[in-house]
Amino acid sequence: MKRDGREALDSFELMPSDLVLTDIVMPEKEGLQMIAEFRRAHPSVKVIAMSGGGRAMPIDYLNVATALGADRVLVKPFSDESLRSMLTELLP
Repeated sequence: MKRDGREALDSFELMPSDLVLTDIVMPEKEGLQMIAEFRRAHPSVKVIAMSGGGRAMPIDYLNVATALGADRVLVKPFSDESLRSMLTELLP
């Protein structure tokens, strides 16, 4: 688990994966910026964005995340089953 978007992007270059699960509100580099950069560099990797809100309602952040290329979004708190279902849909 990484603390912010910058750390996640750097880490992905060293250890790629098929899916990224990211929060939206984070220090240093927020999730929306990370999703935009990630999509440009890794368009085929699946992205799930999650948010419990912050300065705005969670759905506002998540609508932007979808527009930036997130494949699925989750409003926090969410159930294990919701996440499991998304993972099953997105990963072969």
